[in-house]
Amino acid sequence: MTIVKSDGGIVDTCAEQAALLSKRAHKEALSGAARDAEVAILLDGFRQQIVRSGSDIDPEDVARKLATRLRLYADTLYDEMPEAKEVLLRLAEGVERQEA
Repeated sequence: MTIVKSDGGIVDTCAEQAALLSKRAHKEALSGAARDAEVAILLDGFRQQIVRSGSDIDPEDVARKLATRLRLYADTLYDEMPEAKEVLLRLAEGVERQEA
């Protein structure tokens, strides 16, 4: 029997935060240093949420699920929303790097 640990809602919470940032990036046409700073702040927040959850979750599994969800969100966006797509893809890459 395999025991599957829940992600404690972290993936949903982080994905919602990412979606909000991607919408803001689109509306405000965030790019360059401003975008990079926002992405870095959010990635740090993701890391802190995962660390705070303690032993109740598998951090690598949460990171994989979150990166996958962010890439799926990016795939659903229209090409007319390049700033939003870029934010989601950068977040997914950052989550994957944190996992490694």
